[in-house]
Amino acid sequence: QVFLSLGCAVWTTYFRNQPVVKVSQPEFLQLICLGTFVIALAPIPLMIQGKYRYLTDPLTGAETDLPNMDIGVVDTACMAFPWLLGIGFIIIFSTLFAKIWRVKLILHHSERFRRKKVGIKDVAIVLYVLLIVEIIILLVWQLVDPLEWQRTVISTDSEGFPTQSVGRCTSDSYMYFLTPLAALNFGCLLYALYLCYITRDMSSDFAE
Repeated sequence: QVFLSLGCAVWTTYFRNQPVVKVSQPEFLQLICLGTFVIALAPIPLMIQGKYRYLTDPLTGAETDLPNMDIGVVDTACMAFPWLLGIGFIIIFSTLFAKIWRVKLILHHSERFRRKKVGIKDVAIVLYVLLIVEIIILLVWQLVDPLEWQRTVISTDSEGFPTQSVGRCTSDSYMYFLTPLAALNFGCLLYALYLCYITRDMSSDFAE
């Protein structure tokens, strides 16, 4: 998907003067390629895993009070995933949202028999606002209670040595930040569907 996003971006730039690309608004298409590129990077941090937050005793296998200095890399990877996924999604969605909003403005003025050119700058504020709100929520999450790597022993042998453990990224209050992120994206999605409905009779030139 990374190479596909880059390929589509190069294709859009090369054919930006073609009528079909012009109608599709190449600036927005480039942003969609950027969003898909960022989302494609999101699974990479999930490949980074670690051991325990504290060093284990080599004789007993029990955790000691000595912190594992390598765990910070895994903690960073834990928060990298929601950042990449959230920013990538909001870039894609806000771009599509702005495109639909532009069609809605054109329809609004045409119904009142007004001649008005609706440029990219007229709808770019939608993209900026959604992106800023998404960044604010993620930044507060990052500063207040970021995801951390936790590995828990789920079984031991007869001598108490760990035989099976499970690790995951978690925090005490992650739902307080995940919920507004989901609400923001889902709410915008519902409104975008409404805009699609009221602009369904537009010319096929705007169907994209």
